[in-house]
Amino acid sequence: MVDDFFVDEDKWMVDGRELWDAFSGDRQGSQVRCVCPAYDTARGAFASQVGLSVSASWWLRELPDSGGGDARVEVALPGAHAVTVAAPPVYAPPGPILFLPAVTDAQQAVPAAVDLAPDLGCAAVVVNVEPGDADVTAVLTGADFRRHCDYYEGVVRPA
Repeated sequence: MVDDFFVDEDKWMVDGRELWDAFSGDRQGSQVRCVCPAYDTARGAFASQVGLSVSASWWLRELPDSGGGDARVEVALPGAHAVTVAAPPVYAPPGPILFLPAVTDAQQAVPAAVDLAPDLGCAAVVVNVEPGDADVTAVLTGADFRRHCDYYEGVVRPA
């Protein structure tokens, strides 16, 4: 898992390639999963160029004036599996995130998650979306979520 890697936007083809080559020299043939913020299109393009493909996207809706709940709480939610999780410290929200790793009925799950999250002390709701799931992304877009990051996966090979 590569949680973060950064190169100036205009230098992915030179500095990015050097970074990837150093990484692939040690990890060639291994499976890798890289996180790429949705706004960082150059990083996403580079990940695609080295043979990785999007395996999932996380959609986010921040909830102002919420927070203070507990992480690792299983949540009964219609149309989805849900759990509260601690947010990465770099984001430092005032509480956990209500995370939906699997959605079976977005029409039910998304509004229910947004309604329930503040009562759980969650500072945000994050929904995991598989590539091509247009039904879920349409519901999320209509509920003021934004695509936050993409997860690229594949086998490490030299660039």
